[in-house]
Amino acid sequence: MRSNAALARRRGGVFCCVLLSALTVVWLTEARAADVFVATAGGSSGRGALLGSRSDIVRPALPALHTRVRLRFQDNRVYILQGEGRDQLLVLIPSAWLAPAIEFSTGPGSDPRDVVALPDDELYISLHGGSEVVRVDAYSGEVQARIDLSALDTDGNPDMTKMIRRGDRLYVLCERLGAPTGTIAVIDMRTESALDMEPATPGLQGLELGGLAPTCLLGLGERLIVPTSEGIEELDPVSRGRRVLLTAAELGGVVQGIALRSNRQGYAAVQAGEAFHVVPVDLLARTAGAPLTGLTGGRINDLVIDDNRLIVADDGTFEFDFAAGLYIYDVDTGSLLAGPIDTGQKPKRLVVVAQRTITAVESGVGQSLPATSRLLIPFPNPFNAGVVLPLQLHSDTKVRLTIHNLAGMRVRTLLRGSAAPGGRSIRWDGRDDGGRAVASGVYFARLLTGAGTSTRRLVLVR
Repeated sequence: MRSNAALARRRGGVFCCVLLSALTVVWLTEARAADVFVATAGGSSGRGALLGSRSDIVRPALPALHTRVRLRFQDNRVYILQGEGRDQLLVLIPSAWLAPAIEFSTGPGSDPRDVVALPDDELYISLHGGSEVVRVDAYSGEVQARIDLSALDTDGNPDMTKMIRRGDRLYVLCERLGAPTGTIAVIDMRTESALDMEPATPGLQGLELGGLAPTCLLGLGERLIVPTSEGIEELDPVSRGRRVLLTAAELGGVVQGIALRSNRQGYAAVQAGEAFHVVPVDLLARTAGAPLTGLTGGRINDLVIDDNRLIVADDGTFEFDFAAGLYIYDVDTGSLLAGPIDTGQKPKRLVVVAQRTITAVESGVGQSLPATSRLLIPFPNPFNAGVVLPLQLHSDTKVRLTIHNLAGMRVRTLLRGSAAPGGRSIRWDGRDDGGRAVASGVYFARLLTGAGTSTRRLVLVR
């Protein structure tokens, strides 16, 4: 019989021992490639699906969605922004795909385009249908603050899309549909006000782009990468310098999207006339390769890189409508591995959901090693039958997760012992250490690690 230590070595996992509700449990963690969440659309409705990390089978994952959505994965959550009439934010947890953990309206006509999660259960949301970035409560959507960017465009609506956070600054990509070029608004998160990046120029100025139709916003260290009608632009927010790394002519068309595997290499979706193709790019060498083979030539709705896979959402063409679907390429060689993979409806948006497989007592997800150890947003909350407590750990540490009542008395110990870094979720069933159901009311989940304490408020409704 193999020892536990030998089994851990054979599986390449991390061997941990944790005391869970007075019961010693041993589990193994094993890193794996990520799933990809796919938003599809056809006719008047859309749906969600999953492209598995170890197979090419797409599994139904969610009830009906809007036909036009935007996706983001952050802090172990998939954020779905539904616009153009739905004006709504949905939050999904990878361990419970079939129903949103959080759902709220962003306001009629707001057309939300992107979200950035903050500590203390708050979110920044960019509103394409308005002139403000709003900070909202992550549970209810109640607006806590408004940051006005109307001065960035003559018509008062800068047409905000993607956002990215760097330190105390929030960068907001603005299409400015009525202006000669796009721009990037710069927000000081400490004062929640827009910074004027060109004080010598009248009016509020952002980081000006050289081209029209900016499609996405990426951060490489302190630099910002934005595809526009001119090509792939690079901006330095400190010096306010701008240069074009690859022109539209060098790329063979106008960039519609880009996915990077490192700070220099990746793939770009390019439109040349009515035809679309995907080309490898090297931003450091400033070169573009030959288009990938096997695609239909129809619109490339999205593309992402998951470990060693490039995944392309191909909308198909009138002639090759049957070939619409997902195409998977080897990210190193560009060779076609699979496709078209039928997603039922046409695939419109993709987001990588990085996961860790954890057996026995928990399940969790995480894009990378967390910067801090803390409790994330519990769900559902208020709760009845049970509540899931997601947590992230920065490093190997001693950990204790407990539940306390309003008087501060401990009613349940959920986790105690040593734990490996990463994300995981623990469920509390509303019972005390003796297995008795506790009364309705307010409780507090408390995570204690070597780095400090993190607390979340819970509401139990019987």
